Amino acid sequence: MMKNSHISASLRVLRWSRQHGWSLLLYACVFVLSIIPLADIQPPMSLNLMDKWVHMLMYFGISSAVWLDICRRRGAGPRRRADWWWALAVPLLFGGAMELWQAWLTTCRSGDWVDWLADAIGCALAAPVGAWLLPALWRKSHRKG
Repeated sequence: MMKNSHISASLRVLRWSRQHGWSLLLYACVFVLSIIPLADIQPPMSLNLMDKWVHMLMYFGISSAVWLDICRRRGAGPRRRADWWWALAVPLLFGGAMELWQAWLTTCRSGDWVDWLADAIGCALAAPVGAWLLPALWRKSHRKG
């Protein structure tokens, strides 16, 4: 009896990971990029601003991937409150956690709340794409006839 419950749980985890594959892949990539050591070279100011653009792009990507996974799972139906939570709040919590990780648990990185603000801007820019553009494209690509 115990063996069947392990198999059932494994199948649920596999199904869940398949449904959220793009999101999980991007979360893993951003995690790795956030903890790898950087060179000890002080960047010029223009490159320092480039870091903020990179943060916006990474979190735009994560949030967009979450919206894509929602579209793949439920089609182009209306967006629910939980969809907004998963696509905006969870990536922002992840971004905040990564900044804390960098500040407290690494010696090669530093946490920066301006980076977290850039993460928030990236997630906010992904919201119209995920909530309205992706469902419209989904409907168009899945029309019969």
